Amino acid sequence: MSTKIFRVAPPTAAAAGSTVYGAGVAEEAKTNAINNYNGISKIVNSNINNTIIALKAISTIGITVANRVLHSEGESSAKEEKKEQDKAKSKAKGDKPEKKGVIYEVPEDGTESGIPYVGRTKKGDPAKRGGQDDGRDRKKAKVIDKYDPKNSEEGAYKEQKAIDERGGIDKLDNKRNEMNPERFKNAKEKYEKRDNQ
Repeated sequence: MSTKIFRVAPPTAAAAGSTVYGAGVAEEAKTNAINNYNGISKIVNSNINNTIIALKAISTIGITVANRVLHSEGESSAKEEKKEQDKAKSKAKGDKPEKKGVIYEVPEDGTESGIPYVGRTKKGDPAKRGGQDDGRDRKKAKVIDKYDPKNSEEGAYKEQKAIDERGGIDKLDNKRNEMNPERFKNAKEKYEKRDNQ
């Protein structure tokens, strides 16, 4: 807040030459004092009003932000609680988690080479596997197997199995095998044993 200093004006020439010099000075001093008071009062009131407006704005914003934070935490905790309940129900029933990883085959008419391609994706839908323009139209792909997307070894095993069932990479648009023969043999024993139980 800025402070203004008001000075009492010296007596005017008329007041100085009058017989009621003291009365004129006193009257002028009174007028100046009233003007000083009114000026200071306006400054203080103006600053008080501006401060009140600022405080109202700050408190409104604060309340709005607090409500958003509290509301979003409530939604998050409710969603987490629902997920936990669903997991508990699934375990109680003995359900296995839904597998979303898939092994797919793109047919001859979906590749530039004119020969099929075998691939895998964690997304569950080969058409949603994006980011590459490799000449394979995955919108035409057919899902041929599923795997747990959290288990990359199982995915590689099932993809290699599909490649081998179709004659290997020499008969496909695939450029490489997913597993070497020794690793494939070990994975085959592991997953066939599990699937036969």
